Amino acid sequence: MEKIIAEFDKSSNDIKFLEFNKKLTDSIERPQELKFILEHFSYVTVNGYLKILGNDSENGFSYCNELFSKCYNSNRCLIAYDILCGLFAINIEKLNAIEYFAPDTLEWEDLEIDYKDFLYWVTTNQLDTFYQELIVPDLFTLDLSLESNEVVLTYPFIWSMEYTPSGAVRKIVPFKELLEMNADFYRQLKM
Repeated sequence: MEKIIAEFDKSSNDIKFLEFNKKLTDSIERPQELKFILEHFSYVTVNGYLKILGNDSENGFSYCNELFSKCYNSNRCLIAYDILCGLFAINIEKLNAIEYFAPDTLEWEDLEIDYKDFLYWVTTNQLDTFYQELIVPDLFTLDLSLESNEVVLTYPFIWSMEYTPSGAVRKIVPFKELLEMNADFYRQLKM
């Protein structure tokens, strides 16, 4: 597990984390790397636009998964989200494969990696490549706090035909609000 911390330290990405001082109460055994993150960190943020969930008592893994399970299929476990409410989740039925709920398509995409690979992936420049279409400079002018579960609502919605990065209006909203809104649109559009 020290390799994970070493990769965080070596990365050219802006990785910040808050160490966690209490003992983990949940009984998470697998994947081992998830247990490690939950035992050692309240959260990890990457490049100011991605939050890896840790054991923060107010805005962490347990809280976000409680919200997530009310909105989406319970065969997934939320592990991270981005400032546009893109979601990274472990699909338990697919042998712990990481899937991404893309806010621009409202679709689940299999990333074909596991949690350990995900932690390494966020330390590479592949992360910026993955987000090059979604993360626009205007997003960083907002006074957003990933630590307290804030995300950016974009109107027209980022998944709509009317959306253009330069013509969009952006507003900071609680993660819960945009999570529930996207889940409603997801269900409506899939029917």
